Amino acid sequence: GDTEIGVGSVYGGNSGNLSLAINKIDSEGNVVWSVYSTAGELDNSSRRMAVTADGGCVAFLNMRHSEGDTGTRISLHDALGVDHEVPFDIENGVRSYHGLVIKVAADGGITWVKDIAVNATADNETYPGWTQSSRNIGQGLFAYALDVDNDGNVYIGGRMCAALTIDDVTIQPHNVDTWTGSAQTSVGNMFVMKFDARGNLVKHIESEGAATQESIRQIKVVGTTPVWRAAAPCKCPPCLSTIRTPI
Repeated sequence: GDTEIGVGSVYGGNSGNLSLAINKIDSEGNVVWSVYSTAGELDNSSRRMAVTADGGCVAFLNMRHSEGDTGTRISLHDALGVDHEVPFDIENGVRSYHGLVIKVAADGGITWVKDIAVNATADNETYPGWTQSSRNIGQGLFAYALDVDNDGNVYIGGRMCAALTIDDVTIQPHNVDTWTGSAQTSVGNMFVMKFDARGNLVKHIESEGAATQESIRQIKVVGTTPVWRAAAPCKCPPCLSTIRTPI
């Protein structure tokens, strides 16, 4: 309608820029709140979101510098008017990718942002088949899977082609020895990470062995109780009981 849900981010390239917008809509179709990016591009093919029991959500995003604006870090604007800039080192204007896990509360405020930094340097030991003139890896993380349990723990998974650093933990890739650097080549291994309800990394696992390419596309937490809502009573006698349906 006439409700502004975001302002977009600065863009200086020659292809389509994708800004982030997460919107909560009430049962009447009205916008309750919006969270959006004011700097940085979103990889629209590599992201996941899940609704949480408190009325908020958790999102797993793959983002990077905006084309032509590599001097500006990624920044998210929440519904409370707070800007959340992702702190990372900017190296000579080279675009770097970041997997962002964000928690949005019921009021639209961003509670926390966890940055999964992608190592942008291709070394000959890890990538012996690298033939590209540029040493910039570019996109080395693909975000595909997300789930949340009843305690607010967050589980994410996908495919990695580059070293990922979360806080002071670095996870090294494998199945990348044949990668020439072409973005059209599917290489890498799958991973799973667990974060607690405050955004702290709890543990991670990754696959072993050799494969051309591995990827986790979906995660389901075992033993998680669905969030329920009351539905209209059944109309057929003699039932007249209240049916509960999962949200």
